[in-house]
Amino acid sequence: MSYPDLARFGHTRPAPERVAEQVEIDCKYETYLERHRHDQERRRKWEAMAIPGALAYHELPSLSREAADKLSRYRPATVGQSARIPGLTASDLAVLTCQILRHSAPAV
Repeated sequence: MSYPDLARFGHTRPAPERVAEQVEIDCKYETYLERHRHDQERRRKWEAMAIPGALAYHELPSLSREAADKLSRYRPATVGQSARIPGLTASDLAVLTCQILRHSAPAV
């Protein structure tokens, strides 16, 4: 859809070319921009998510041995800090985050 196509929906007011172009861009990419905003918000939450000090990394079955060793050595306070440890994979961070969420969720 282009800006002139809006006339079919009752929009007949002309706009400068740059405005029309920006409206088209916003319409075309809104879904992607919304997903990006959602991902950024989730990253901000995970960045500040506290890691319990007593968490036994070597007891997490899905966590790689290398990741458990590094996490035990550095003892990061948050998931964001752990993400900056060289060698930790996205899979390792997902396991860690799921474990924290599992133990912080209220019992049902």
